[in-house]
Amino acid sequence: MKKKDEFNRKLKGRIRCPICRQDYLPDDLTELGGTRNEEAQSGQKAFYLYCHKCGSSSVIFVSDNKTGTLVAGAATDLSIEEIYKFSQEEAISDREIIEAYKFFHKNGDK
Repeated sequence: MKKKDEFNRKLKGRIRCPICRQDYLPDDLTELGGTRNEEAQSGQKAFYLYCHKCGSSSVIFVSDNKTGTLVAGAATDLSIEEIYKFSQEEAISDREIIEAYKFFHKNGDK
C-alpha cells in the first residue's frame, strides 16, 4: 500500500483530463493489463483515466526512472472494455499496412 501511495503522490498534479483540465483522483485511474517483467523493472505503466467531471477518457503512459517521472497520454473514445479487447488482437503487420495504403490510394483515384 505504501508503494501505491508514493506512486499517487508522484502523479498528483501531473495528470489532468485533456478536455476539462480536472485533476485526476486516484480512483479515476485503472491500470491496464498485467505488468510484464520488463515493464515492471523499467517502471513503465499504462492507465485508463475516466474523468467524472466531463465524461471523457484517456490512456496515460507513466515511466518512472532515476531522472524522474514522465507522463504522456492521449484522449480516446474507446471504453476500457474495448481497450482490453483490442490489446488481445494480433498486431497489424507492415505488409498489411502497405496493402491497405495501396487499396485506398488506387480506389481514391476514381
